[in-house]
Amino acid sequence: MRRKQRHWQNEGWDRVLKDKILALLIEKVTAEIAGLSKILEEALTAATHEEARPENQYDTRSVEASYLAAGQGQRIEGLRRALSVLRQIRVRKFTSADAIGLGALVTLSSGDRSSYYFFSPVAGGYQLDCGDRVVNVITPESRMGQSLLDKVEGDEIEVSASRHMLVEKIE
Repeated sequence: MRRKQRHWQNEGWDRVLKDKILALLIEKVTAEIAGLSKILEEALTAATHEEARPENQYDTRSVEASYLAAGQGQRIEGLRRALSVLRQIRVRKFTSADAIGLGALVTLSSGDRSSYYFFSPVAGGYQLDCGDRVVNVITPESRMGQSLLDKVEGDEIEVSASRHMLVEKIE
């Protein structure tokens, strides 16, 4: 199965779309921070609540709640750092001669099926609904990111996809 990779700019996608993608990504990260903040607040309340006091030496409710609160706090801090990075990104236009790197929009095609990727320094794993297309956010640390990083049109890459190895040709 062969899949072709193209920079979106060649299909008429431009800076406006990248700005929309960044805005959607910032919105998603901000919403996740808000949701996790509520969970953190609940965990902190549970850890310090009068009913959380241990009834015996085997009762670990308050300890478990404090571990949950600590984990949520770390996740929130990581998302806040990612949000700060996202707010500083300045999109740039890539040409077909440019190597794929941070800020690139990439299309991988296989027959009549296409998938779309935005190369971000942070916040990988999000899927963004951009109207008629879903854009997957990838980072250089991801397997897909490592496969695409510094490739140009005409290169071939191999991508493992659920027990199948796909050869991708970059157009």
